Amino acid sequence: MSTPPRRTVRLRVLVVMLTVMVLGFLLTGLVTFLLQVRSLEDNVRGQLDQEVAELRTAAEYRAQDPGARTGVANLLQAVTRSSAPSDHEAVLAIVDGTPAYRPVEQDFDLADPETLQQVREAYVPGRTVHTTLDVRGRTVRSVIASVRVEGDPAEGIFVVGIDVGPQHREIWQRAGAYAAAAAASVLIAGTVGALLIGRLLRPLETLRRAAEEVTHTDLSRRVPVPPTDDDVAALALTVNGMLERLEDAFDGQRQFLRDAGHELRTPLTVVQGTLETTDPDDPADVRESREIALEELERMSRLVGDLSELARAGRPDFLTPRPVDLDLFAQSLLARAEHLGGDHHWLLEDSPAGVAEFDDQRLAQAVLQLAANAVRYSPPGTTVTLGVHRRPADRTEHGEILEVHVDDEGPGVPEHERERIFDRFARGTGVTDTAGTGLGLPIVRAIAQAHGGSAHVTAAPGGGARFVLRVPSRGSRTDGATDDPHPHNPDPVPEPAPESPGERPDENPDR
Repeated sequence: MSTPPRRTVRLRVLVVMLTVMVLGFLLTGLVTFLLQVRSLEDNVRGQLDQEVAELRTAAEYRAQDPGARTGVANLLQAVTRSSAPSDHEAVLAIVDGTPAYRPVEQDFDLADPETLQQVREAYVPGRTVHTTLDVRGRTVRSVIASVRVEGDPAEGIFVVGIDVGPQHREIWQRAGAYAAAAAASVLIAGTVGALLIGRLLRPLETLRRAAEEVTHTDLSRRVPVPPTDDDVAALALTVNGMLERLEDAFDGQRQFLRDAGHELRTPLTVVQGTLETTDPDDPADVRESREIALEELERMSRLVGDLSELARAGRPDFLTPRPVDLDLFAQSLLARAEHLGGDHHWLLEDSPAGVAEFDDQRLAQAVLQLAANAVRYSPPGTTVTLGVHRRPADRTEHGEILEVHVDDEGPGVPEHERERIFDRFARGTGVTDTAGTGLGLPIVRAIAQAHGGSAHVTAAPGGGARFVLRVPSRGSRTDGATDDPHPHNPDPVPEPAPESPGERPDENPDR
């Protein structure tokens, strides 16, 4: 089956432009034509009414002149002889049904029998009538006036006609000339428009061809940016930015798959090697191999759970925000952290009042992950400090910020590694324990970003590391009130942290 020809943007724009021009010319021409015809008819009617008015004026004047000869015939004779018909105009005076007087010179005559018959049919005694007469193929707008003079029983009819045919033909000629000029204008505009539109849209064609060369195996190509400051250049920059983001995302996914494969391959290799070297006849060796295999499978289970957690972080249902009492939330964090084990002192630095809206379960999961890292990498007997604060938003943020930090007294994180340790499977240079998954801190950052916030690490004021979570404090209040009549209050003495793979703190440090 053949593919139908593609309608290009150039053709569409040209067709739309020419269609608008044609419709504009048609509308303008039609309105102009109708206005000219209406003006012609009004002008003709005005001329006819003027002739009747002059007849009345003459009758009144003769009635007031004692020396003037009275009578219908005398009045019509005087008016007819004094009239000077203009081009395409004719005058006729009828006395007692008989044509009596007409000007000496006029373009056409109204006294032929067919015209007289039309006049008699249109005539109304005592009134003035406007009508259209057909005078030997001429279209004549006419006025037929009844004429009476007091004391004279004679009946007079004054007829004035104007042939509108030549003027109508002149209007049509003008319309034809306008149509020819409009057609020439459309043709010229179409030719020039096709050239200009092609030139203007050439960068888009170049952009399309360049985009076609971009494939999933090679995202390094970029579309050329025209040296102009217009929408096409902005589009090219936008496409290049999109390609850069796609390339970064694909590279990140490839790196993630390589790292995940490496992390999964290690326990599989251990299990396989252990089973291959196990002596089935030695019960002690079998028990040892079983324990090793279970440990490695547990590690794989944690890894799969953490990967699932990261995959869910981009879904809309990852968070369930609700009003949370901040004081009870802070107390709950401290109580949960104390169950993480280790000979450490726990200190709650601040416990703000009020209510804020966020997903307390997810945020607690992130904080407990940071607390577990602090327990693992700070010496026994040292203090781990939790802090929950309200902070004013900076210039890049809006509203109020809820800041939660975890301080330890461990070796800290070198400045050049503070961003890298939040990458998947990344570990600090001084970390030798590889029993975990290396996804704990990436999950912490994913939870913060899902809230619209951020996660970072700095040096703690007393030495060690300070891990900070900053999330928008939506709907927070300092009076402790909330729109929800039953706000969620975390249990001040909760059970230890959940043991499911997606919620348990990562046993592997990320620093």
